[in-house]
Amino acid sequence: MNHEFELIRLSTAMCGRHRTDCLNRIGALLDPGNPKPVICVSTQLIEAGVDISFACVVRAMAGLDSIMQAAGRCNRNGESVEPKNVYVYPLKDEDSMERYLPDIAMGKQLTLQIMENYSFWKESSASENKRLQNKT
Repeated sequence: MNHEFELIRLSTAMCGRHRTDCLNRIGALLDPGNPKPVICVSTQLIEAGVDISFACVVRAMAGLDSIMQAAGRCNRNGESVEPKNVYVYPLKDEDSMERYLPDIAMGKQLTLQIMENYSFWKESSASENKRLQNKT
């Protein structure tokens, strides 16, 4: 099995031309005729105004609006008739978030409360965690 992939980083700290070049490169790599997978590590810049579609999205826990924006980059153009996965994970040691990013911390807390109130999330998370633990 070939484990080669291309890793691309996107950030709002990049100059506009560099971001455009990276987005064009991602678009070329996501072409169905390209056998080389791409992993894009991005800041929130990917969440709005970017028309690219990935087979899977992995995102840190945040406000539900940000999670939904990131999820909108998964199977965006209906490349697959099957639903694709969006994974949301907590970050460790985010103690300073409340002090430096109170709005983001509040959004994250509200999202966690919503997820706790719906058993689907609990069951889905528990079975996925168990599946991931069995792979290691």
